[in-house]
Amino acid sequence: GGDERVDGVGDAVAAGGAQHAIAEALPDDDHRYNNWRSSMTIHVEVFSSPGCGKCGHAREVLQKLAEELGGGRIHWREVNVLEEIDRAVQLGVLSTPAIAVNGKLLFTALPSAKKLRQALEAALQGET
Repeated sequence: GGDERVDGVGDAVAAGGAQHAIAEALPDDDHRYNNWRSSMTIHVEVFSSPGCGKCGHAREVLQKLAEELGGGRIHWREVNVLEEIDRAVQLGVLSTPAIAVNGKLLFTALPSAKKLRQALEAALQGET
């Protein structure tokens, strides 16, 4: 709605347009307005277990995609289900490899690189 108001925005809108107004209303060190979308970070967990052959492949594919897409925006970690069984249970992991993005179990088996890429791109755009 048009009723929300940030102090100082009204005067700035009159002086130079809404874009300028929003930038003026934020502190100088607050760059959310200009690059909030590009700076969004996501957290990915790859659940693995000892002796899981496909887990190593899942880790390699994720690492490669994180480097290609991420620019530091994809934070990922490998989770050994034997060491963090509570986390695995919390997310509903029943087999490995499994992949969760932002605390949501998205893949319960090894996805294709294409499907994993699509999921990561969607998450980076705030769609998951």
